[in-house]
Order: sequence, then C-alpha cells, then structure tokens
Amino acid sequence: MYKSLLVFFSLFLIGCVRTVTWDGYLPSNEFHLTFVDLSGMPVSGVSFKCSGSAPNSSGDYIAKALNLSATTSDESGLLILKHNGSEVGGTHMAIGSFEWGHAEIDSAICNFYLSSKLVYSGSIDEFNQPVTLVVDMPATVTHAGQA
Repeated sequence: MYKSLLVFFSLFLIGCVRTVTWDGYLPSNEFHLTFVDLSGMPVSGVSFKCSGSAPNSSGDYIAKALNLSATTSDESGLLILKHNGSEVGGTHMAIGSFEWGHAEIDSAICNFYLSSKLVYSGSIDEFNQPVTLVVDMPATVTHAGQA
C-alpha cells in the first residue's frame, strides 16, 4: 500500500513539474576603461578582443558588437566599448513557486593587449562603472604624450 502511494505521489509531482521559457532584452551599454601604468601615466595603444562562451549566444552577439566599437585606447588611456543591446532567453524548471535550473545569461569575455602581451582579461560585466586598469608594461613602450 505504501509503495503504491509513493509511486502515485511521485508521478503526481513529476506531472506538476513544468518548464518555464523566458525571454528578455539586455539594454545597450557603453563601457569606459582607462589604462594607466604603475606610476599612473596613461597608456595608449591597448587593444582588445571580446568573445562569447558559445557561438550564436547573447554573449557572442554582444562580443561582436564590442569588437566593432573601438580599436585601441587613446592618448589619455581611455578605451570606450559599446553595444546596442541583445535579446536573451532561457528555460528553467518549476513546481509552483519552487524553481531550479536557471541558466546564467552568457556574458562577453574581453582580453586586453599591449604590444601583443595580455595585460587583463575579464567579463564585460566587471566594467559597468568606469574603471581604471593598471598595466605592468615593458620599459620600451612610450607613454601617451611622451616622445
């Protein structure tokens, strides 16, 4: 009898599990990164390459837009990256108000280079506020505004 009740209750719960599909939109954004050396002097010429974690994901679309938005940091060390937003979506499981299996929204990962040397790597989410990144650069590179 208990086995029958347990089987019935288990089947009842499995029947109550539903897959929730959601979609949304990440708004456009602009990211301001300033590169300086260890003494606080601006570093120009920092290049970058962004990528998503999977082809055709929201992070991949954002990365492609970021890659087209700029080339290198300017004389003041400023690099401005932009994207025009992206649709996002996913699924998760639910029974009533209990939910699980949420997938994180894919984010673009950006690598920053000076003279082909990787100087910083991180998720674009780290740059929602203007940030200053310190570059430990070789002594042969000239600083912005210096001859």
